[in-house]
Amino acid sequence: MGKFLLLHRQNRRPKGGILLSAIGLLFLVSVLFYTAIENRRLTADIARRTQRAHVAEIMEEIFWHHYTKLPEEERPAAGTMTFNTGQIEFGSDASDQGKLKLRIWIDGRSYAKILTADQLTDD
Repeated sequence: MGKFLLLHRQNRRPKGGILLSAIGLLFLVSVLFYTAIENRRLTADIARRTQRAHVAEIMEEIFWHHYTKLPEEERPAAGTMTFNTGQIEFGSDASDQGKLKLRIWIDGRSYAKILTADQLTDD
């Protein structure tokens, strides 16, 4: 009879350890998937920003190429130049003598550049 009671007690042991392990494993897998998805989103966002920055640099180079080819007396003081990827607005204030301000618009984002007179004449 004593042996029967001992076996009976072993079968009535709580089974919470398996449930807690399953919940812990589910939590761990969820965190890993969330981290992977978030990392993918951040990587895509950085790639998109980097691409826009490179396009802005290329647009700026094309603008300077055309702007510096004009004789100084024919260069406009302000204006816009439209590309298929965006638009460049340029101009200078009376207070900023010798500086040309560029505002490059790509996909609704704005990039600002300021160049001095020596940078305008370098070629």
